[in-house]
Amino acid sequence: MKNNILLLEIGIEEIPANFLLKLSKIILINFKNELKKNCFTYKTIKCFFTCRRIAIQVHLLNVIQTDSQYIIKGPFITKKEEIFINKQVKFWMKKYNIINKNDLIYKNNYIFYKKKIQGLHIKNLLSDMLINSLKKIVSFSHFMYWEKNIFKFIRPIRNLVFVLGRKNIKQKLLNIQSNNIIQGHRFMCKKTIILKHAKEYENLLLKKGKIIVSFIKRKNIIINNIKNILNNLNAIIKINNYFLEELTSMVEWPILLVGKFHKKFLVLPSKILEHVMIKYQKYIPLYDKKNNLLTSFIILINIKTKNNRMIIHNHEKVLNSKFEDIQFFLKNDLKIKFEKFLEKLKNVIFQKKLGNLFEKTIRIEIISKYIAKKNKNVNYLDCIRASKLSKCDLVTQMAYEFPELQGIIGMYYAKYNKENINVITAIKEQYQYIKNNAIPKNIVSCILFIADKIDTLVGIFSISLIPKGNKDPYALKHITLCIISIIINNKLHINLIKLINFSLSLYKRENNLDKEKIVTNIISFIYSRCKNWYISLGYKKNIINSILDNQIDNLIILDSKIRSLDKFLKIEKKQSKLLILTNKRINKILLKNDININIHENINISLLKYKEEFILFNHINKLSKIIKYQIKNNEFYKILLILSELYYPINNFFKKIIINHKNNKIKKNRILILSKIQKFLSEITNLNKLY
Repeated sequence: MKNNILLLEIGIEEIPANFLLKLSKIILINFKNELKKNCFTYKTIKCFFTCRRIAIQVHLLNVIQTDSQYIIKGPFITKKEEIFINKQVKFWMKKYNIINKNDLIYKNNYIFYKKKIQGLHIKNLLSDMLINSLKKIVSFSHFMYWEKNIFKFIRPIRNLVFVLGRKNIKQKLLNIQSNNIIQGHRFMCKKTIILKHAKEYENLLLKKGKIIVSFIKRKNIIINNIKNILNNLNAIIKINNYFLEELTSMVEWPILLVGKFHKKFLVLPSKILEHVMIKYQKYIPLYDKKNNLLTSFIILINIKTKNNRMIIHNHEKVLNSKFEDIQFFLKNDLKIKFEKFLEKLKNVIFQKKLGNLFEKTIRIEIISKYIAKKNKNVNYLDCIRASKLSKCDLVTQMAYEFPELQGIIGMYYAKYNKENINVITAIKEQYQYIKNNAIPKNIVSCILFIADKIDTLVGIFSISLIPKGNKDPYALKHITLCIISIIINNKLHINLIKLINFSLSLYKRENNLDKEKIVTNIISFIYSRCKNWYISLGYKKNIINSILDNQIDNLIILDSKIRSLDKFLKIEKKQSKLLILTNKRINKILLKNDININIHENINISLLKYKEEFILFNHINKLSKIIKYQIKNNEFYKILLILSELYYPINNFFKKIIINHKNNKIKKNRILILSKIQKFLSEITNLNKLY
C-alpha cells in the first residue's frame, strides 16, 4: 500500500515560545529516525507547529515495512568433521522450521541462522514510534510529569490525532484515546473540526479553525505586516531573527497593531526602554532613520477582533506604567553618587566562604592594576577606576528590578556621573562575552573581565568546588573559555601561573591553602578548556596535545605554536616527515643509551674525531643563537623549517659515526650532541605526540 498520507498531531497545553521551534525540530528528526529504523519508506515529511500543537505529515508513505533479515549466531562447534556439522545443520533446520539449507551458514566454527521477518503495518508500531520520538529529547530541563507520572514532557499532552489517508487509526497511549478531532483557535473557533483526510490538515485548520499551522507562513505574515507598518511610519526596526521566531511561536493567528507611549519617556535610557519592550512585553520597538527610538511600537496579538482600539489602549497603559517605574528608579538612584554604591556591596554575598562583593571588587581592582602594568599602552588608572565601579550598579534599584541589565545600567550611571569613556565602556562590556559571545574591543574592558573572572576561578578552586562532569554551578568552564578567547584575540601577554598566584595571595585564607595544588589544578583546568577550544576551531587533537605537553604560561605563545605547527604540517609535508623521522631516530638512540647527561654541559671539541661530528657541533652553535632570537619573536614556523633541515647532517652522522664507542668519554660526548639536538626539537612541540 503506497501513496498514503499519514498525519500525527499532538495537542499540548501552551508551550513556551522560546522552546517551540527547537522542540519541534527534535521531534521531527526523531520520528524520521523511527521511520528509518522500522524500515518505512516515504517521499516527503512536513512538520507543523504552534504553541498548542505539534504535527507531522508524511507523504507517499509505504505503510508496510520492507521484509527484514537478521543473522542469529548459533552454537560453537568444536568438531570440524563434515558428518558432525551436517548433523548440527539438520538439527537447526528442524528446530527453526527451515526449509532452505542455504539459510544456515557454517563459518569460523559457528553456525549462523538467517531469520526472515515479514513486514508489519505501520498502525502496529505507530504508538511506540511516537513515544520513542518524544522520549528521546535530552536537551530540555523544563520537562514535567502529569497524570500518574506516566510520561515526562514540556507540557501535558491533551489530545492525539492519528489519521492515515481517510482512516482514523484508534490507539490508546499516555491514557489518551487517539481520534480524528483537531482543535481550532481557542477564541475564534468554537466548532468541532473532524479531519476526514490527512491531506486536508493544513487547509482545514486555516479555513475552519482560524489557525495558520505552518510556522514559515506565520513568520512571513508577520514580516510582511511589519514592512507595511514601517513604510507607513517611515521607521526601521532592529530586532534579530531569534526574537522574530519567538514572536511567531507565540501566536496561531498573527495580528499586528501599533501603539504609542508618552514622549516624556524618551529622555530615559533607550537600552532600558528597549529591554522592557522586548523582553517583558514582547513588543517591537520602532526607530527613525538615525536609529533614535520612536514613541510608536508594534504589538502582536493572537486574535482578530473589532475592538483593536481597546486592545491598543490597554497595551499602552501597561507600557506607560512600566516606564513610570523606570523613571522612578532612575530618579532615586541618581540621588546618590555612583561610586557611593560601592559601600552597599558589603551587604551582598559573593560566595559564603569567599566574602562579599565589596571584597571581591577590591581584589578585581588590584588584579586589574597588576595586568595593566604588564601590558604596554594600557592606562592602568582607567583599569583601576573601571574595576572600582564595575559592580556598583548591582545594588541600584534599577538593577534590582531588571537584573539582566547589569552593566548596561552601570554604563548609564557612569555616563551620568561623567566618568571617562574607557571606564563607561568597560562597565558595559564586562558582561558582553558571557551574554552574547562578543569579544570586547576596548582593552580596559578586556582587563576588567579577566581580572573579575580569574578572581572567581581562583576563589572557587580554593574552596575545592572544582567542576565535575555536568556539575558546574559557577559556570567556570564557560568563564575559562571566555578568558582564553579574550587573551588570545586581544594578544594580551599574561603569565598565567604568576597571575593565578598573585590572585590567590589576595585571599585572607591564603595561609590555610595548599597553593601549589590549587595552581596546578587551575592550570590543568585551563589547559583542558584550551584543548576543547582549539578542537572547536578545527585543529587536530595530536597537534594540540603535542603543544600542551610542554607547559606554557603565556596563551599568546601557545596559540602561535599551535597555529605554526598546524600550518607547517599542512604546507611543508615533506619537511614535516623529515622532522618527525629525525626525532624518532634520535629518541631511539637515546633510549638505548640511557646515560645521565647534563644538557647544559659543553660539548668537548677535543673528543670530536670526524667531519660529521664537527658539522653537527657547528649546527648546535648556530641554532642556539638563531632559535633564541626566533622564540623571542614567536617565529615558530621558521624554527620548524630550520629544524627539519637537520635531517641531512644527522642522517650522515648516523651513517658514519658509531655511538657505542669503546671510549666512554667519546660515547658520552656523542650522546650529548644528540641530547642537545633533541632539546631543540622539543622547543616548540613534543614531536612524539604527532605519531
